[in-house]
Amino acid sequence: MPEPVERPLADELLTIETSDAPDRVLTIAAKGELDLSTAGRLQDSLNSSISEGLDVVVDLTRVSFIDSSGIAALIRVFRSLNGGGKMSVLIAPGSQVARVFELANINDVLPIFTDHAEAVGGLSAPAG
Repeated sequence: MPEPVERPLADELLTIETSDAPDRVLTIAAKGELDLSTAGRLQDSLNSSISEGLDVVVDLTRVSFIDSSGIAALIRVFRSLNGGGKMSVLIAPGSQVARVFELANINDVLPIFTDHAEAVGGLSAPAG
């Protein structure tokens, strides 16, 4: 009989940390895998913060893997803003996330940055 394979729980595949919100800007940092099993948790966290009137920087610099479910969750939250809060996305240059975003032209849909200060500054930039 084969040995059982231990699989991490979905909660262990992605951790989400939030920073304090000076000037009503909150950084939500994800670490791990952003896929079908974890994207809902990030989306819920983002929706909750935005509903509190906070602008959000989504820090994906420690995300090792993203699939279409993770991308869709980010786009759903961004499109739901409707003039409410603002959101920008921070990625690590050269990462799997950056490569996927480039291939899928995500920078045409979401405000993407590779520097945290620029991502925060992008929140105050006019839409367009």
